[in-house]
Amino acid sequence: MASRVGTCANASLLAAQLLRVRESWTSDVWSRTGKIQLASQFMASMLVGGWVVMGESEACATGMWVHAGPGAQGAPGLGRWDDGVLEIVGGSREEGRKIRTWLGDVEIASGRKAAHISRYLCERYGFEPGEIRL
Repeated sequence: MASRVGTCANASLLAAQLLRVRESWTSDVWSRTGKIQLASQFMASMLVGGWVVMGESEACATGMWVHAGPGAQGAPGLGRWDDGVLEIVGGSREEGRKIRTWLGDVEIASGRKAAHISRYLCERYGFEPGEIRL
């Protein structure tokens, strides 16, 4: 795992958790899944009132993202979802593609503006309306 995606396999990796769900729980849970988020991404989504795209550091923590090193002339390389790991976790190529859609896109730039705090939180709890930067 470490040589493949750059992190050691452990029970807290999203890849390991998904594998356990697929192998241990009923197929109903798997078939009803439509979106997967890490806790940090989920909290950001709650604050802005909509889905927030996963950052590259979060993607690296899933165990399914290959972080690329420097590209041509020292420019940052682009990481990607590892299709082989997705297929292993999903049990087939088709299920691996499904997991990729559950995870969504990954934002490579750091310090990005995620969105504005949701109107509901501003009105209900007095949050200041402004940007959330990740």
